[in-house]
Amino acid sequence: MPKNKDLKRLVRARMQKTGESFTTARQHLVAKKRPKAPPTAPTPEVAAPADYEVLAGVKDATVQQKTGCTWRKWVEALDYAGAAALTHAQIARLVQTKWRQTGWWAQTITVGYERIRGRRAVHERTGGFAVTKSRTFAASVEALSAAFTPANRRQWLGDDAVQPRKSIAGKVARWKRSDGSTVEVNFVAKGPGKACAQLQHAGLAAKADVERWRAFWTERFAALAAVLARN
Repeated sequence: MPKNKDLKRLVRARMQKTGESFTTARQHLVAKKRPKAPPTAPTPEVAAPADYEVLAGVKDATVQQKTGCTWRKWVEALDYAGAAALTHAQIARLVQTKWRQTGWWAQTITVGYERIRGRRAVHERTGGFAVTKSRTFAASVEALSAAFTPANRRQWLGDDAVQPRKSIAGKVARWKRSDGSTVEVNFVAKGPGKACAQLQHAGLAAKADVERWRAFWTERFAALAAVLARN
């Protein structure tokens, strides 16, 4: 073939010039003709789980225990599912239907994802800021749920002109406070004689309100524990 003859002439010319063997000269010439591989793009750094849990506001170990996945896995899965282009409600619905997460954890994952992706500030929720508080009480789900009915709340929460919202005995209590903020509490059994209240107080006007209300609910939950211990 003419191509091979041209290569052989070049090889012999290099041999005469360098004193190399035929094989060595040919290898050098063939290597020169090979196109250089384009440089590979640097691999982007992936935020560590510690960064994710700080942004999300929920510890990585807790999310993995409760949902089966770390924050990194949730972010990867939601990115792959196109969550970056979805609204808050659409992401929450996706987490509930595709990955079978409960309403509480669907919201936690959704908000955490939005915080990690820079779509909202820490403690910011749709319609304002929010604070969450959970505590396990020495009471059955039924007894804990009963303590959140309007009549029984006065024993540990005091009086407040509230607007009732749809509640389900043994599952969830909801009400709207006089300042326009909303409270939702989910009840989860934790074994014989134990139940957890998972509270979210949303619609707070400013980020500065978060710590004030967190301290408030810590104090009120302590009062609730005392009431339940007496009953």
